[in-house]
Amino acid sequence: MYTTKLANDYIKKNKYSVNNKYRFKYHAMPPIGWMNDPNGLIYFNNEYHLFYQYNPYNSISGPMHWGHFTSKDLVVFKDEDVVLAPEAIDETGCFSGGAIVDEVTKELVLFYTKHYEKYGVKFETQNIVKSKDGINFVKNDGNIISTSMIPEHADKYDFRDPNPYYKDGYYYVFIGSKNEYNQGQILVYRSIDLVNFEYHFTIGPNKYFGDMAECPDFFTIDGYDVILVSATNLKAESNRFLNVNSSLYLIGKMDFENKKYEIIKVEEIDGGHDFYAPQTLLDNKNRRIMIGWLNMWGKDYYTHKLGHKWSGALTIPRKLSIKDGHFMQYPIDEIKNYQTNKRGFTNGMLISKSSDLLFKLGNGNFNFKFSNPNNDDDYFIIGLDDGELYLDSSKSILWPQTRRNSLFKYNKEVELRILP
Repeated sequence: MYTTKLANDYIKKNKYSVNNKYRFKYHAMPPIGWMNDPNGLIYFNNEYHLFYQYNPYNSISGPMHWGHFTSKDLVVFKDEDVVLAPEAIDETGCFSGGAIVDEVTKELVLFYTKHYEKYGVKFETQNIVKSKDGINFVKNDGNIISTSMIPEHADKYDFRDPNPYYKDGYYYVFIGSKNEYNQGQILVYRSIDLVNFEYHFTIGPNKYFGDMAECPDFFTIDGYDVILVSATNLKAESNRFLNVNSSLYLIGKMDFENKKYEIIKVEEIDGGHDFYAPQTLLDNKNRRIMIGWLNMWGKDYYTHKLGHKWSGALTIPRKLSIKDGHFMQYPIDEIKNYQTNKRGFTNGMLISKSSDLLFKLGNGNFNFKFSNPNNDDDYFIIGLDDGELYLDSSKSILWPQTRRNSLFKYNKEVELRILP
């Protein structure tokens, strides 16, 4: 049996036993234990709230709780108490979901998946928790979207990651799904009161949703309707979709009234080794900001293998825009406030593991080799080859991974930023 109190007591007692050797400078990380998907990203009561999939008891995936950070600037994060634990009789994990503010009560409402998998039985339903202050939460008894509300063309067991959106008097909830042929799709539900929901329509199936569409996120930006989706087992295409699971953006036009979404463009969000389950928020500066999980399923998790008692982090927050049909991503400006002791970069110089690096280069070929000063055979390379930016960490002793090239070619000056 798990409870939020047990989790919070365990964290307070054990968090100082974590080995900090490989912890990041800017990235959000769990105080102890395992972290994966970001959940419930929102700006509420004059601060940012970031929740996340969390197993406080081990540095690998396990009984999913919801951890919680607050932040004033999305650079420095404060650990808050765990807000969700799988304590109900019909849940063995509290899986991913999103957040919204009730238009009437102004309460913060978190949507999550009640995952049950025990004794050969598996099912997933959706529920909510509410908070007036963003710190103390009350869980709804039962479910708001049950298995009986799943349409006939959708799988009855894989049904997760509810993410809400409000428009013209309706709360819409986007939920990851697949059909009987293991083709990913997104189910859309709606409600006028955040209490009574009805199935509205389905987006897909689509070949770019893999065999299961996870963690859907819908928003409007720069005149376009965008959906982020994380697709499991998506087939590789050239240098795209090379991970076991991939996260994509869809640019299109949404018509809620006529129950359809017209897809104009589909592309991978991030071609790196470690990016999954991104989610966004709209802040008080009217910025659409995206954060993802800085890891991937099906890998060795090196801090776990080393016994450091933690694993996982979130990406640097990225400000989004669409320019000339392209999905643009930039680190948020707040990071600049933490840059100190600037100096030039020279060949052979020693840098600390927490260095914040910025390179401005022409369009010719180049490569930077980052070596372990204690072992010349332990290194990784970042370079530009015929306009393609690449990362090759195949010679890294701690965490060897294959070479990855950028999705697009760069024919102009390149600005490269490496954030610890």
